[in-house]
Amino acid sequence: MGTTILLNDLLCEFDADGLIVGDEDLPATDEGKKQAKIIAEFFHSKVSLIGNIASSDADRVSKLIHYLRVVSPNRYLIDTKVKITDALRERSFGVLVGSRYDFGSSVFSHSRVLGEGGESLSQCRDRATTFLDLFLTEHGKSLIVSHPLVCQLLTNIALEKSHTWVTSFWLAKGSFVVFNTRKGRFGYHWEFEGAYNAILGRSYNKEEIYNDILGTTGYTSC
Repeated sequence: MGTTILLNDLLCEFDADGLIVGDEDLPATDEGKKQAKIIAEFFHSKVSLIGNIASSDADRVSKLIHYLRVVSPNRYLIDTKVKITDALRERSFGVLVGSRYDFGSSVFSHSRVLGEGGESLSQCRDRATTFLDLFLTEHGKSLIVSHPLVCQLLTNIALEKSHTWVTSFWLAKGSFVVFNTRKGRFGYHWEFEGAYNAILGRSYNKEEIYNDILGTTGYTSC
């Protein structure tokens, strides 16, 4: 039995302006950097002894991991290796990047909706899940730091749901979800343990997760 945590990135300029960020490597804003310490301190109050870290190669993700290391109890994360990969980057939206189209809209649930030069939803999901299958270990705690849509897609896969547009939970910075993971004959089994928003100092129960993260009514067994 292992544990897998999905953690969101930091606020960047496009986020602050309500624009689609996509896979643009934009640095965290000053507000995002201030929030990083809050997120790191709250994170460590809920999670301990991370053994493996995988992250997007975006600058704002690197900044968040830096703060996670600096404020970790006994600085145990200082020597923890991070697997940095573009497989965990946000979806590429091509010419739609920088537009004001509502990123939380259900239009992005359709796999063929993409701008010129962008990638489809299924392409984004495939690269993220392929990496996930290679990265997960059966023992210890694994932390994955990525972006709203990728976190949404991986959460949906873990809970065996097809909902694909980004809900308010993952659009909010400081959000993370904790799953117990167990390797079975046909892949990993996921069991919801907890979900949190560090900026709000809030914990979510299982029913709230299905309502707020998946946007559905009620919940079923994981």
